[in-house]
Amino acid sequence: MDSMGETYEQLRIILDADGDFVAGGGELSAARQFIALCARGSAAEIETALRRGAPAEARDERGVTPLAAALNSNASLAALKVLLERGAPLETRNGEHATPLMIAAQKRSAVVVDLLVEAGAKVGARDRQGRTALMYAAAYNRDAAVVDILLRSGAQVDRGDRGGATALMHALKQVVPSPAVVRLLLLAGADANSRDKSGWTPLKLAAAYNKTAEAVALLLGAGARPNCDEAERETLTRLLHQNPLMSSSEKTRLSSRLSRFYCSEEKEP
Repeated sequence: MDSMGETYEQLRIILDADGDFVAGGGELSAARQFIALCARGSAAEIETALRRGAPAEARDERGVTPLAAALNSNASLAALKVLLERGAPLETRNGEHATPLMIAAQKRSAVVVDLLVEAGAKVGARDRQGRTALMYAAAYNRDAAVVDILLRSGAQVDRGDRGGATALMHALKQVVPSPAVVRLLLLAGADANSRDKSGWTPLKLAAAYNKTAEAVALLLGAGARPNCDEAERETLTRLLHQNPLMSSSEKTRLSSRLSRFYCSEEKEP
């Protein structure tokens, strides 16, 4: 059994003893024990521990909180509600300086993200790399409903991280970006011609990283244009042909499609 499992089993014994919540198990602290329970326990067990003195604001040596542990381990909505109702902090950062909302945006459902937003989580908070919850959702979560909730809650669609990458750019760095997420970001006003601090544009990212040309089609339809500068065109063409994931036939079709837009201000018919 791993150390987290041992912690959880020892805590179950403590709860079954019908006494106050106290630290036990040698070096295990009350914080670590409660965090272990939040990762694996039921809503009823978490509620019992809190009533007996478990610290809702606990934090272990890695910066993990009870709420973060519950979010990372796919704990039930009921368990999350118990923690929030008992005052679990919404803005405490983990070792990567990510907030609970960022964790939820990365890996949980729209219902969970909405729960945190309604509880007061700050949508515009940033991690050490300048990423927001919207960027986490765009990069890792293929559920467009999560992106939609964050946008409706005030997330800035074209805000860039420390490197200048927007949520749209984060979405396009995936091998197979979610068309629904890309489309939603574009409909929300994401700049299809934005550029990060290294000169990457959404079109370049899609050409370099994507397995299919679907995202490129969405970008072109939203007004993305290959730059008329010859060096820029050559860079885009090189990135496309160096893409190891896209088939040769797909590259040929995409090259032909892109060539129709060089130095053109007209949208694709």
